[in-house]
Amino acid sequence: MFEVSRASEHPEIYLLKDTDSGTEARVAPHRGGMLMSLVVDHKEVFFLDRETFDDPSKNVRGGMPLLFPICGPLQDGRYQVDGVEHKMGQHGFARGRRWRAMETSTREAASVMLELESDRETQRSYPWDFRLDYVYSVKGKTLRLEQIFKNRSETSMPIQFGLHPYFRVGDKERLELEIPAHRYQDTRNWIEGDYSGRFPYEQDAVDWVFLDVSRHQAILRDPERGLKLRLRFDQAYSYLVFWTIKGAEFVCLEPWSARRFAMNTGQGLVKVPPGETFRTWFELSAEAL
Repeated sequence: MFEVSRASEHPEIYLLKDTDSGTEARVAPHRGGMLMSLVVDHKEVFFLDRETFDDPSKNVRGGMPLLFPICGPLQDGRYQVDGVEHKMGQHGFARGRRWRAMETSTREAASVMLELESDRETQRSYPWDFRLDYVYSVKGKTLRLEQIFKNRSETSMPIQFGLHPYFRVGDKERLELEIPAHRYQDTRNWIEGDYSGRFPYEQDAVDWVFLDVSRHQAILRDPERGLKLRLRFDQAYSYLVFWTIKGAEFVCLEPWSARRFAMNTGQGLVKVPPGETFRTWFELSAEAL
């Protein structure tokens, strides 16, 4: 049985629940349309810094922020369109915008559809007319996100999209990750290397992009928390980024459609023709070890 309701602790948060499996997800339209919580087998999947969540002037550190229309930064924080310069902050503006909850359903899953439309403010940094429809659904022990990008402009619309999940973890040294790639680039020094299955957690930060993702699935096992996570994603997601900081109780394994600076270089961008839509999806499943 599926249920959709408003969370008791905050009326703007939607609670999606599969009562048979006990899985619960919380979605916050007012905080960038983000997934803020996923509980499976009585265990919270995500890390969430509540102080940043409750302060609308800050970017939320935790949950699963939505990245659009860029992932990562721009070169010098700017790019050009037809000779006109535009500025945009890291990861784009979608994660800082208020999304609208359009409809809910309990027919085949517990789901909520969120919408974000362009306006004068978004067009100052991204001069296209768009509508995004993101649908979160919970069924069994799986969270699914359907993403629909509608181009309402008269020219092709370049998009880069991604997800930034903060997974709560125990002892990082005990983590087991199955990442379908052999080569990575350390974006702190631009050095490439062969992935051995281990990350240098002793460093202040780890920020790697995996360059040769061969399968659209990754697995994270956390023996300390007794939790196994499986990420599945559409082929439109060509890269995985791994990020964490020393001493933090999280690791981020982020599907991206293109590498950083894509809006500057044009490499890897999806271009949606005028009047058309582009669709993609992501799934996260969890189970006890």
